[in-house]
Amino acid sequence: MIELFGYEFDTIEVLAYFAIGLLSSFYGSITGGAGMLSIPALLFMGVPVEIAIATIKLGDLGRFSLSTYKFVRSKKVVWKYAIPLIPIALIGGLLGAKLLTLINREQLSLIIGIVILMMVPLIFLNRQIGIKQSFPKKKKLIAGYIVYFILAIYGASIQIGSGPMVLYAIMWFFGLTIIQANATSSVAWLFITISSLVSLIFYGYVDFYIGIPLLIGSSLGGYLGASTAVKKGDKWTKKVFVIVILIMGFKILYESIF
Repeated sequence: MIELFGYEFDTIEVLAYFAIGLLSSFYGSITGGAGMLSIPALLFMGVPVEIAIATIKLGDLGRFSLSTYKFVRSKKVVWKYAIPLIPIALIGGLLGAKLLTLINREQLSLIIGIVILMMVPLIFLNRQIGIKQSFPKKKKLIAGYIVYFILAIYGASIQIGSGPMVLYAIMWFFGLTIIQANATSSVAWLFITISSLVSLIFYGYVDFYIGIPLLIGSSLGGYLGASTAVKKGDKWTKKVFVIVILIMGFKILYESIF
């Protein structure tokens, strides 16, 4: 046993939660979808689903803080989009946190899986999406902000599949490359995480015994993942992104049907 922040931790559990945070955040900082690894892992360890989803926000705080720092230093953030997305993210995070206390997330699984798989042909129909930056018209940008607001609510509540959907939406509506989309989204998503985390702590859903090791592991994983994405470039990151959404979509559909 070790003592940290007033909690007595079992060493094996600490290492397990740290590893979950590290691996899921590394993966999530490259392609989104960290929750697809961390949530099932926590459920396997016997954590109730609503506590798992809420406590992961503490890990996300570390992930987005360090990945955003790396993306900002690498000059990958498109600030003209990131700044307007911040208030949208804050409001969406608060609404999503409240929604988590009310919604039955299982009812949406089938729809989520179908939506995620629909991204794949759209990506291949436009080979430049995520690779080359474009400059969309005003109507498309407005639609993008609306879609982002909806995804912010979804990401702060149900969470599963939100990362890839957000990245795709930003690439499609704002014309950014996949790394620019990830970097720009990370800035706003950090505020979603903060607003929803504060609310979920207030509602009593966050377990700090699990969350503190997740926070530490996720901070390291977020930085390493962002560094890898920047180093490898947009083409490599897009390929990984497509593989991720294929696996994610089929996994969600399988679990919904069977």
